[in-house]
Amino acid sequence: MAAEKTGFEFRMKELLPEIVKLLDQVHNDAEDREDRESDLLLIQTLYTIIKMAQHCPAGLQNEENVDAVDEMWGKIIHHLVHPHLWIRTLSSRLVGTLLGWHKPDEVATYVTKPSEDVTQTYILCDDVPKLLRSLARDLVTQLQSDKLDNQLADQVIKNLVFIGKVANRIPASDVEDGTKIKAPTLAWLTSKLRREINAEVVLHATTPTKVE
Repeated sequence: MAAEKTGFEFRMKELLPEIVKLLDQVHNDAEDREDRESDLLLIQTLYTIIKMAQHCPAGLQNEENVDAVDEMWGKIIHHLVHPHLWIRTLSSRLVGTLLGWHKPDEVATYVTKPSEDVTQTYILCDDVPKLLRSLARDLVTQLQSDKLDNQLADQVIKNLVFIGKVANRIPASDVEDGTKIKAPTLAWLTSKLRREINAEVVLHATTPTKVE
């Protein structure tokens, strides 16, 4: 893939549906259980997507591939809470790549006033506000895991910082309308993180050692 680089883009239309199948098949087989064969296949698949994003990002940003790409990102986000640490880390890294293709201002504008005049988001889904809120919730959940290491924590925080920047640019007046799920506000995100911090304090509370 690295040798072909952008030329590989023309093959992605056929490859992406197969990538989606691999992501779906592995999830159904693993289903929160440790399964080395399935986990290894999923890790290899995620590494393949990372290479695709590095060498031919235009293929993942192409509207002609919107259905397969949308489904692919949905499954990657789902794997943010996979039992295997490497799978969580690779999924979070890919989410960081996806977010990195955007500017917070552009995403905020797309959320508040979606129209053809606004730069098309590479997130490529019908409900960006719902996706951002779901993504933020999953990222906070990662911070609660006993599998969390420094590498994963750094990536999770980077992703949350981006979502926080988007949230900070969304007017407070844009609230939930009927059954429509609103985008995460900065207050909502802050409350989630505060709750996580309080939980950590309680969980790791220690009795002060008496100094003689």
